[in-house]
Amino acid sequence: MHRPQIEPHLSRLLTSEKTMLGCCVETKGVFFVALYAPVLGGRLAEYLFDSAYGYGEGPTPEDAIYAARDKLWNGL
Repeated sequence: MHRPQIEPHLSRLLTSEKTMLGCCVETKGVFFVALYAPVLGGRLAEYLFDSAYGYGEGPTPEDAIYAARDKLWNGL
């Protein structure tokens, strides 16, 4: 199964926030997304140890990503 495509502006937003898309999958018409963001700096190694996590779901990949972003950034 391939990863669903997301809109270019949303991809740029995640990149500017240094947010990593951990997974984005569809099951029975619902998309599930996990986002990770570094707590200290932006090196990839820090995603493994010092990161924040946000999970979201929605009817489209973009809706699920926005739901995950809300949980991720409002939790920090």
